[in-house]
Amino acid sequence: MPKRADRFLCGVAAAMLGVLLSAGPAAAQDAAAGRALAQQWCTSCHIVVPGADGSDAAPTFAAIANDPNVTERGLRAWLADPHPPMPNLNLSRTEIDNIIAYLKTLRDG
Repeated sequence: MPKRADRFLCGVAAAMLGVLLSAGPAAAQDAAAGRALAQQWCTSCHIVVPGADGSDAAPTFAAIANDPNVTERGLRAWLADPHPPMPNLNLSRTEIDNIIAYLKTLRDG
C-alpha cells in the first residue's frame, strides 16, 4: 500500500511541476512579438522603431516609453479601451503585454 501511495504522490508532484514549468514561458511578455505587432498595426500613426519610417501624427513609441506620466497600468487601460483618434484594435491581453514589453525596451537608461 505505501508503494502505491508513493507512486501516486510522485505522479501528482510531477504533474504540478509540469504545469509550473510550462506556465513560465507562456506567461512571459514577448518584446519581439510586441514590436512585430506594433510594426504591423501602429506605423500609420507612430514611429514604432527609432530611426525607422513611420508617421509622426502621434508620439513615437520611444517618446511614449520615456514619458514619465505614462505608466504600465495606464498603457494597459489605454490599449484595452483606446479613445479616438486611436482605433480600437481589440488587442488580447497577451498582445497588450507584448506591446508593453516592447515599449519597455525603448526606455532610456
